[in-house]
Amino acid sequence: MPFYDYKCNQCGQTTEVKHGMNEKPAVKCEFCHSANTQRVFHTFASVGGGQSSHGSGCSSCGSGTCGSCGH
Repeated sequence: MPFYDYKCNQCGQTTEVKHGMNEKPAVKCEFCHSANTQRVFHTFASVGGGQSSHGSGCSSCGSGTCGSCGH
């Protein structure tokens, strides 16, 4: 099962929670115990610096649009 980060909108701390991809658990902040949390989405870069589908050498491309090289 993957781990997900949830940021507390009350105190700003981040809590890591392990749950299934299709689960939507009610997450409470482990610091202030607020239920006002929101899942934090992360972007992933490939390791190794391989060529993108655009041939520019940018390793963070993958969705067809790259925010770092503009292709």
